[in-house]
Amino acid sequence: RSFLSGKSAATGINLLLEKGAEGIFNVGGGTAISRYEFAVLASRSLNLPEATIISKSQMEVESKAFRPANLTMNLEKIKGLGFVPDYKIEHLSH
Repeated sequence: RSFLSGKSAATGINLLLEKGAEGIFNVGGGTAISRYEFAVLASRSLNLPEATIISKSQMEVESKAFRPANLTMNLEKIKGLGFVPDYKIEHLSH
């Protein structure tokens, strides 16, 4: 959950092509956010009420599949080619 703009994603992909990069590269935004933060931002952008959004820890939610607490991508490999993510999201207070 490291969001970035479409422009930044295209820039990252173009950089990989220009450099003739091979292998697996993560292209992500500069700020990681939680599912809760994403829901709040989405509701604000759609002018929906935030009161219905409930923050829960992952331990409080039953899931059939394991999900690690940290889902951020490591961008060091693509940053080494000169990639700079242009999308930053300020964290929200609960």
